[in-house]
Amino acid sequence: MFSQQVVSITALMTHLHQLQYRRLTGSLKLWGSNYLSWTLYFLRGHCIWLSGGAHPQERWQRHLELFLPQVSQTDLAQIACPPSPYREYLLLGQLFQEGLLAAQQWRQLLASLIVEGLFDIIQYTKTSEQGLSYQIISHQIPDLGAPSFPTDQLRMEALLAWQQWQQAGLAIYSPNLFPVLSRPSLLLEYASSEIYQLIRTQVDGTRSLRLIAKNSHRDVLSLTKSLVPLADIRALSFSSLPSFKRFKLPTYATNQSVSTQKESGPLVACVDDSQMVCQTVKTILAGKGYRFLGIQQSVNATTILLKSKPDLIFLDLLMPIVNGYQLCGLLRKVSSLKKVPIVFLTAKDGFIDRVRAKVVGGSSYLSKPVSSERVLEIVEKYVSARNRNKLLI
Repeated sequence: MFSQQVVSITALMTHLHQLQYRRLTGSLKLWGSNYLSWTLYFLRGHCIWLSGGAHPQERWQRHLELFLPQVSQTDLAQIACPPSPYREYLLLGQLFQEGLLAAQQWRQLLASLIVEGLFDIIQYTKTSEQGLSYQIISHQIPDLGAPSFPTDQLRMEALLAWQQWQQAGLAIYSPNLFPVLSRPSLLLEYASSEIYQLIRTQVDGTRSLRLIAKNSHRDVLSLTKSLVPLADIRALSFSSLPSFKRFKLPTYATNQSVSTQKESGPLVACVDDSQMVCQTVKTILAGKGYRFLGIQQSVNATTILLKSKPDLIFLDLLMPIVNGYQLCGLLRKVSSLKKVPIVFLTAKDGFIDRVRAKVVGGSSYLSKPVSSERVLEIVEKYVSARNRNKLLI
């Protein structure tokens, strides 16, 4: 048994690597400031469980719901299990023996839970000035026939998850934070319909980012990335503790907005996951004799555009799930939309990007941020005189 200060993530990863080859049976306890601590349990050098960290009960419950939806709290309460620092691990062993838990479910749950905990440890060491202390203790761990994982495999998965999180610009945001509404009035103006609906149904101050991601069938990275801009404008904030402050949000009537002004005018569509961009284009066209259709969800765009039959489409290049190039290619395969002008909106303005836009059927290219002059110039150029003249008939 010994303890020592861990000063870097490299040192921590080295220790985990050494524990695998020492074939440790026992535990590694890590603790930092503010009483935050984790314990990893090992059987012959393989990690079999992780406890502690932020909101461990929520983590346990969330993983049960995700990987063992068939097991209720009543089932768990009926299982006799002695008090233990790794009681949940023992409970899983009992569920397995009683046929309530399949080996594959057990394996997936353990891997997800341990990697999640290692991710939190990595983030702590990267963002805290205090560092971590650790203690290695050799002691008996019951062999329940559980799936076990080489420690190197788990630490590499956690490191990869952290690198992706960091590259997304989220290093200072823990996925254990609780989003809390601050200025709900800003949401209708700046949030896409999809995010607005998610906030309306899931963000109540008592659910962490990880729990909201699980409930909404999203990955926590994309969820957090979509909420951070709303925190930047103080529409919401992130708290390390649950908040019970409630806001009642009105229903977002639709996932697209169509202006009703001059219903007989040509229709200009804007497909962009940014509510702000759609609103900007709508404002530019206001009072100019055009109708406007804004769509924030690219996966629904083809169906909506097919029904609305716009005279011109502004199309964002970089969107989640279906990007602008892919959507343009799809639209060019629809006979009724094949000849509709499509103008790409993007911050990218390279030669290769312009060539690729032409290859997939793009009509033109408009750099962001858009200006009134360029938008109106393009609309005048591509919307046919015949459609505009319908207003005069």
